[in-house]
Amino acid sequence: MNTGFGNLTAISLAKEGYPVIATCLLPDSVKELESLDIPNLTPIKMDVTSQQDIDSVFDYVQEKHASLYGLINNAGINHGFYLELTNIDHYTNTFNVNYFGVVRCCKTFLPLLRKTKNARIINISTQGIFMPVPGSSSYCSSKSAMKTFSDCLRMELLHTGVSVTVITPGVYATPLLDRRKHAEEIFDSLTQEQRATFGEDQIEHYRGFFNKGPRAAAKPENCVKQIVKVSTAKRPPMERLIGYDSYLFWYFYYILPTFVKVLIFRVVWFILFLVIGKNKRK
Repeated sequence: MNTGFGNLTAISLAKEGYPVIATCLLPDSVKELESLDIPNLTPIKMDVTSQQDIDSVFDYVQEKHASLYGLINNAGINHGFYLELTNIDHYTNTFNVNYFGVVRCCKTFLPLLRKTKNARIINISTQGIFMPVPGSSSYCSSKSAMKTFSDCLRMELLHTGVSVTVITPGVYATPLLDRRKHAEEIFDSLTQEQRATFGEDQIEHYRGFFNKGPRAAAKPENCVKQIVKVSTAKRPPMERLIGYDSYLFWYFYYILPTFVKVLIFRVVWFILFLVIGKNKRK
């Protein structure tokens, strides 16, 4: 829970009086949360790609609390770009965090969740499962896999009293959305052949798209309020779409015929290129 939804959700739940163990990838994030001096908030370093780290947190929770009321799987990365411009490691790393990280945590902490009445697992997905985004195939596919895993797990746990909720936020201004640094690394590493294939103008359009993306999103606090609401609900929903864009656009797009989706995408992408190109010339 270094930044974004995880950080704000942990702080909000702790301030409402819930004991929260906030796992952080970076030691600096642990120190930042500790500096807030919130009595119910315990930050701990944990890498969701490391089973050893997860087991250490499990041992801590078991020793201090004996059981667990809720598990929120929020860790996520969005690496890679168009398939032809992306190293395969970007795909494996993304799945290792976004999908296998969720699987590891659910499998490890389920014994503690089973000990608590009305316990819940909350997995954070993305609108990309409804509208796959070009240049984010590793991210969208990993979240789609996580969504299917969550649906299967929900059925497996029906008799246990442990619920599984998938929260699908719209586009919010979190660090995950800001891919500028990562994108620059990809663009700077392109071979001459790749540059010739895509063209310098196209590559510059991509740069502009990445540089504009994070500014046009809603504040994450609006989404965090809903995550907290689901986390503390007496009967958590199986799914929750958050944000008007999820309801009115992403899901609507999802149920359209494929040929209509392609047509809409062509129009939207053309308009984006026009706007980015216009801003670039100013």
